[in-house]
Amino acid sequence: MRSTRDVLLRHRRNHSSEDRENPPTDTGLQGENLAQDPQDGSPDIIINGHIEGDANAPVTAEYQFSGSVEPQTDGSTASNMSINRDSNTDFLNMLFSPPFNDQFTSGGTLGVCALGDMGIPSLVHLAMEDSNNIGPITNARNTGQVLGEIGPVWPRNPRSTARPHFWHEIAFDSPENIFSGYDIRGCMKPAQAKTDHINTVDINLTGEVKERLRHLKKKTLTCPCDSVLFIDQTTCGQRYLCTNTTQVFDQGLYLYLHKYQPSYPVLHPATFNPENTSDLLLFVMCMIGISLLKTEDAATFIRRTYPVILTEAFTQFLIASTQSRAPTEILNHLVLAHHVLFMFISTGGNLAPEMSRTLYLHTMMTAQQYDFFGLRKYEDYEKFLPSHLETAVRWRAWSRVESTKNLIIGLVLHDSWLSDLYTISPIIRTDAISLSLPQEDTFYLAQTSSKWAQLSRDAFFVTQTLDLAAHKFELPVLQGKIHAFSLYGVLCTALLRVTADTHRLIRSSDLVLPEQHRYVPCNILRLDRRASICAPLLTEMISLYQDTFRNSNPNCIVIWHSVCILLTVDIDILGRAAGHDGAESIVEARKALASWAQTASARRACLHAAQTFRILSHRKPADGTAFQSVRTLFMAALVLGLYILTSSALPLPDDIDNETSFDLANGQVDWKVVGDEGFSSIESSTPKDMAITDNEAVNFIRFGGPILIDRKLYHPGARHAQRIILEFASLLDEVGTHWMADYARVLYMIHDTMTD
Repeated sequence: MRSTRDVLLRHRRNHSSEDRENPPTDTGLQGENLAQDPQDGSPDIIINGHIEGDANAPVTAEYQFSGSVEPQTDGSTASNMSINRDSNTDFLNMLFSPPFNDQFTSGGTLGVCALGDMGIPSLVHLAMEDSNNIGPITNARNTGQVLGEIGPVWPRNPRSTARPHFWHEIAFDSPENIFSGYDIRGCMKPAQAKTDHINTVDINLTGEVKERLRHLKKKTLTCPCDSVLFIDQTTCGQRYLCTNTTQVFDQGLYLYLHKYQPSYPVLHPATFNPENTSDLLLFVMCMIGISLLKTEDAATFIRRTYPVILTEAFTQFLIASTQSRAPTEILNHLVLAHHVLFMFISTGGNLAPEMSRTLYLHTMMTAQQYDFFGLRKYEDYEKFLPSHLETAVRWRAWSRVESTKNLIIGLVLHDSWLSDLYTISPIIRTDAISLSLPQEDTFYLAQTSSKWAQLSRDAFFVTQTLDLAAHKFELPVLQGKIHAFSLYGVLCTALLRVTADTHRLIRSSDLVLPEQHRYVPCNILRLDRRASICAPLLTEMISLYQDTFRNSNPNCIVIWHSVCILLTVDIDILGRAAGHDGAESIVEARKALASWAQTASARRACLHAAQTFRILSHRKPADGTAFQSVRTLFMAALVLGLYILTSSALPLPDDIDNETSFDLANGQVDWKVVGDEGFSSIESSTPKDMAITDNEAVNFIRFGGPILIDRKLYHPGARHAQRIILEFASLLDEVGTHWMADYARVLYMIHDTMTD
């Protein structure tokens, strides 16, 4: 019987795409993707913690590697790449050079043919032109002929080529799980074992795999326990691993599979085989499991281990990104980078922040370079998973595509969180992004190819896609059982767009003065043609998905509330008013908020903040706590606390009964009815031409009213502002992890600054 690998190799020969022979020739890491068009609001190059406006300005590399790394190259490559502690220039050249650098060289000389194909004039071709064709227009050559020749030689920035068969490449590059790794030369490690599991409990580490992991630990982590002269293990920073050598890797992988993977389903467990997984990736997976433990020994081990593993992962990823020519060759390294960045986020973003930022930037730019987020035509599963293929082949190919979709969503989530952490515009371009959502959970959880075939026999695979362009968007119709992770992807794509436009028009621009629009971001964004779709995007989302959100993980709707808050209040003003920039800026910031507090947008922000408080107060432990939810709860505390501190009581229309106040934490708010109320006007707090409606939420946004949250009434002033801050701080203590205790600690400190 033919092996799975033979079937795939034959299939790839018969269906090889043009893209593999002619890979994209984008120089994006130095050009478009690193310092993008200012209209996209993307960041400039970031070196050593500073944003450098000029990409060509002299810089110094902060990170050094001991020894050198020289990847194997064939004769067609002009020179070897090296990293050493004495060559900061070489390091920066490799860091910011395009990953397709081998396409620009041929036998050690300038690849003029490749340059010509990119739309850049071939230097040799220009030099060999008839000299009579260069110079002023003569009678022999009329104006029309010359104008016809200008276009082809006009200097232009090379842009990446869309890959029309992207999913086909992902599906049939290998019969293995996407966690089965390429080495740094791009050679696939051969399959060594059967990977059809009954369930994740059956996934165990063999003695050989454990020995590989112990060897990696010994090679990368200096530990005094390795010395025969070392006696007192209690002083070892890696005591957790040293005293539990036989169980720690099993324990870490078990927690990864049962705690992490169900929430972040990048891994397809049924086709996963630890023996085929690279040692570093498997080690990081075990570390993620260990990080979920709430013990001091485990936390100490993670703090000591993470910086070393980060450096090793970045080195491997850097080498791979400069040698790879297709998305499939970088895929496994993106999986590794995704996991390392998750560790950084889950530990509060405090471990090796500068090096982590470098990995974050390079990861997002490389993924974008290889078109992981690009707009592409719909690829029908029936076309690249034909029925004549064996069931096992189709299942494994399908699982690679689904895992890659989840990986892309994971990268979107990381960009939304890390861009906020580093206060930069998102790296992923949001004017041309396509997010293909995974299939129903039922198919992904099938443990064998036969079970998968049985389920798929009665279903037609349809890929739902979110398309976001510069001036329009298209939301998918969600059907069946949708994993919360897919909803995270949809919501965080909207978050990226709002964040990018906010940076472009507010944080990085002086063209519009915030005080002219009462510090309401949506009033500024709606003046820009591209940014004006932000509010409609959010209202359309809640119109389509309100019922889906209610039946899904509560963290999903919390993310939607967070994006709405970003449209209704200037987060930078909130931070300054809370003391982020010191005592000098507090007074002016609170004066600005006093103006903001009189707007309908401010009251809508309070409604979103109160709803966030209600949702997370009633969450179940099994729901978990997303990183964005903790950040949103902190932001909601500032919104309500500072609104109560800076606002004044407003007279209500006679038709509204002040005795039966509207509870902002009411669970029956119909956001479809609320619509864009508070997003679309800059009128005063009590506009005479506004009508009273039957909806209490709409009336509150239009006319204001007492702040009633969970049956507790808060009056304007410092005393009640302190009370609401304490309520949120207490809730943060409950829902936050031990890595995120800083948020609650800051709120307790802000409580003391709340004075009239």
